[in-house]
Amino acid sequence: MDTKKITEIIIAELGLPEYHQHRATLQVWFELMLTWREYGNPRVISEDDICQAAVRCVDKLVGDAIITDSTEELKAQDIIIQVLDWTRLDYIG
Repeated sequence: MDTKKITEIIIAELGLPEYHQHRATLQVWFELMLTWREYGNPRVISEDDICQAAVRCVDKLVGDAIITDSTEELKAQDIIIQVLDWTRLDYIG
């Protein structure tokens, strides 16, 4: 599974309105790519690094006013962490 597919899964799990999906996809994909570059191979990334990636993704979504509620921020972080946990062993590059 590649970063694009992982991003698509995250966006689907977040359940964002259609008008936010394109921008959210770009933001999440970009942050995941930065994470892989910074921390290395997604297959061996630590739980702390996954949490940091989720926080960075959500920060971008909040910055773009895609997510505006603090409860939704926490929910989005949890969703991103779960998806990264589910998919990291399937990551191929």
